[in-house]
Amino acid sequence: MSLQKRYGVRGHDFDDVFFTEDTIESAVTLGMVQAVSNKQNTSLDALKNTMAKEAKSKGGNVISSLKYGQKGTIFSFSSTQWNALGVVNWLVGIAATDEISTEMSPSVKTGRCPMCMEEIHRDARKCKHCGEVFA
Repeated sequence: MSLQKRYGVRGHDFDDVFFTEDTIESAVTLGMVQAVSNKQNTSLDALKNTMAKEAKSKGGNVISSLKYGQKGTIFSFSSTQWNALGVVNWLVGIAATDEISTEMSPSVKTGRCPMCMEEIHRDARKCKHCGEVFA
């Protein structure tokens, strides 16, 4: 999954839907989308899959203002609940992209996690944001 830049924001494609944590001012807003899982080992991809299906059913091709994380809960068999929330948008011409490199330069001390695209230290063995373990 490579980071791309579209409409002035960074993000990536998942199941033909463009996901970004940024707001896209020029987009047509179609509503909100949310995914929740009480499974302790839920991946971000599982939440994005649910969100992409719902976005498509609303006629959207972008999920902007994406927020995701976990919180503890005492009302479930699992002590962790994973949540993802975003705004469903529709944009014309979404196919135009500029690839952004996720490779880390030796002179730079940080890079991007290939899973969640958050900034991490280049020598990290595990992402502090999503928990992805690097070989």
